[in-house]
Amino acid sequence: MGDAWILNQIWTKLGLDEIIQKLLKDMNHQTEIERFIFAMVSNRSLIPTSHRANRRLDSR
Repeated sequence: MGDAWILNQIWTKLGLDEIIQKLLKDMNHQTEIERFIFAMVSNRSLIPTSHRANRRLDSR
């Protein structure tokens, strides 16, 4: 949990949350797409050798 918290702090300090929200503001989403993007980025950053990531690389 600590790693994800730190990554979220960096994400926020860089302003990535606001940038993504501004880019998506005209699309009437009922969910917070920025949080989904953060989840995908943090998963790839924190667990780069996950089974799912390896499967995607193998199919290329």
